[in-house]
Amino acid sequence: MIFSYEISNLYLISDFILSFFMWVLVLRFFLNIFFTDETELKFIKIFFDITNKLNALLKKIIPEFLPYQLTSLYIAWIFFMIRFYFLPIFLGYENVGHFSLIVEKNIFEIFEKKLFF
Repeated sequence: MIFSYEISNLYLISDFILSFFMWVLVLRFFLNIFFTDETELKFIKIFFDITNKLNALLKKIIPEFLPYQLTSLYIAWIFFMIRFYFLPIFLGYENVGHFSLIVEKNIFEIFEKKLFF
């Protein structure tokens, strides 16, 4: 597991925030396959309302030709690019790939320890 003394707190906090939004938008894309915005399920409706506000905030970077269903996946891809390429560069890390996707690495290690003892 990657501990906080190996990397800065600013990197960890910004990576956790960006990964949260990235995975929320990926979930929105997959839910959008099965549900519409006018669904009657309360949780899905609240979730879609929250992510619609995020889409409205980032509307300027979404291309006009992109179908509505793909906008959340497009924004998630942008968050992934920021996390993987630009965040390590801006915060001064020489080994860009080593500290990339910290959240996913930690989750994988937790599942690995729980499943395989």
